[in-house]
Amino acid sequence: MSALIYTGILAASSSQAVSSSLMIPPSGQAMSLPSQPTPSLAGMPSGRTKPFCWTTELTCSALELFREQVNNGLKTATGGLKERAYTNVANTSNKHCSVNVSIKQVKNKYKHLQDKAIIWFTLLSQSGFGCDEETETVQADNHV
Repeated sequence: MSALIYTGILAASSSQAVSSSLMIPPSGQAMSLPSQPTPSLAGMPSGRTKPFCWTTELTCSALELFREQVNNGLKTATGGLKERAYTNVANTSNKHCSVNVSIKQVKNKYKHLQDKAIIWFTLLSQSGFGCDEETETVQADNHV
């Protein structure tokens, strides 16, 4: 998945559509994801939770869920999501993707993706850079 799709979802309006074969399946069906490596807790400060490994497939599913939350009016004026939106994404991911992601981890992922989107928007707004919609890649003039 290219970073350009990430930016499209984070900036999604209700009229934007995202084409992906990694959507959340109908209720009652589990999404199969590749097994995740188990991170080691050795050397971690006490009180910290086990790190969560975001696979590409799970990230794509979370992006779709973030878009749904925005379309359902759960975006804040400052660009974040309302607490209920993060809860919805965590609960749906846990149920349909057979993972154990916390609300805090979902919030952190959303923030991380927002930061990436800002970088991409900044890059694409510069003279000489553009987006090839067919290949979903960034194009740059030779002089850049």
